[in-house]
Amino acid sequence: MVGKYLFEGLGMGDYNSNNIIITGDPLGLWEHYPSDWQEYKLWDLAEYINGRAFKPTDFSPVGLPVIKITALKYGLSPSTNLYSGEYDEKYLLKTGDLLFAWSGNPETSLDAFRWRGGKALLNQHIFRVIPRDNNIDKTYQKFTQKVAPLFKNIQVNKDQSRTLASIRDALLPKLLSGEIRVKDAGRFVEGVEENR
Repeated sequence: MVGKYLFEGLGMGDYNSNNIIITGDPLGLWEHYPSDWQEYKLWDLAEYINGRAFKPTDFSPVGLPVIKITALKYGLSPSTNLYSGEYDEKYLLKTGDLLFAWSGNPETSLDAFRWRGGKALLNQHIFRVIPRDNNIDKTYQKFTQKVAPLFKNIQVNKDQSRTLASIRDALLPKLLSGEIRVKDAGRFVEGVEENR
């Protein structure tokens, strides 16, 4: 059972199966939860700031990156739009901001992210989520402390994967064309990593 795993598996205390209640969960996804838990509406737990509706004519060759769902999923790229005009501070992202993409197909666009790319501007269809700590209980805080290292490892793995992909994309064509030899590939890879 999920509750037993969350409590006992993550060292958050004992999960007493006699102390469960059945809720009116319409989707049937969370049928049981400890009776001492409180229910909150998501709206009460945080402030949700929707991004700005930028127009194609707003973009410029220099400025802050405009973060769309693609940048959340795959990182910044040369095709990331930039904006150099005036903006409301509520759209300014900083490293560590919690974001929720809410538009499009659930398999591709519905997800939560931690922004890791520095100063940027929030595009529409993405919420910046600012938690209201007064409604977040100690159990949730314990849970997030336990899983935070897992999410950090996920981010490290994603970053390493992007690095390896860029090295592969730069190295493989040169190897296949004979432009460089396998024995010289190490020096080429060091040059690629320094230029990242």
